[in-house]
Amino acid sequence: NGQLLPIRVGFRGVMPQHHLVWKPSLRLKFNRNMLLDGFRNHLLIAPEDGVGFRNWLSSELSRQWGFLDTGDHFVRLFINNRYMGVYNRMWRLDESLFIHSGRLPGSIFKLEHIDKREFTRVWSSWHYLEGWKKISKDSKEAGKKLLRIIDIAFDEMMVNESFTRRELAQRLEKLNEYIDRESFAKYLALLCHSGESHVDNKHNNVFWFDSVTGKMNPILEDINGYDFPSQKKGQIHRRITKNQGAFIQAWMQDPNNF
Repeated sequence: NGQLLPIRVGFRGVMPQHHLVWKPSLRLKFNRNMLLDGFRNHLLIAPEDGVGFRNWLSSELSRQWGFLDTGDHFVRLFINNRYMGVYNRMWRLDESLFIHSGRLPGSIFKLEHIDKREFTRVWSSWHYLEGWKKISKDSKEAGKKLLRIIDIAFDEMMVNESFTRRELAQRLEKLNEYIDRESFAKYLALLCHSGESHVDNKHNNVFWFDSVTGKMNPILEDINGYDFPSQKKGQIHRRITKNQGAFIQAWMQDPNNF
């Protein structure tokens, strides 16, 4: 915008491809009184594919379906007057995201917010509350809500043939009270369409708790789908349902959801 603004710059991500000196992924943090485009935190992601298409397409489809999204869009990056190429720019999961999307602030839950190796060693699954980051004004109260939903989902996965039809219906309907059926169905459809393999029972599960409806709505983040075929047949041959992402198996127990 023709201005020089003070910022903090840090590397983003833990994998080697995020730290390549010729194509680093960066996190920019602006001063509170000098925001850029209304956001303080900007993420610049070096595309893993040549044109940055893979994550952008999933985000664009989610926007067309009315999802709360992280604003993935393309920018050209220059560092010290050197052109670094095309990047994906997106926003962090914070209150600014609600303000610019026209939604009321609510809790956001993100799986695997700690060191990946430590998470895999200690918990290694979505049904442990400790593995979730609670982005909320009252993280303790938000954690109680999430634990309630996790317990219901885990309970529904334990259905067996001894239940009567009434008992089964009562158990399966509980999860629908907390997870928005339409948005979750669309979420799974997008994951299947992209052939993703980056959302599983350990990471990249993100949900927004809508304080108006009282239900969880998924947020697409770092789906990494639409891969080119590889020696392992590529991501286009994989299914999200076999990766057992958060709440999926329990939600699919209900024939209406299926």
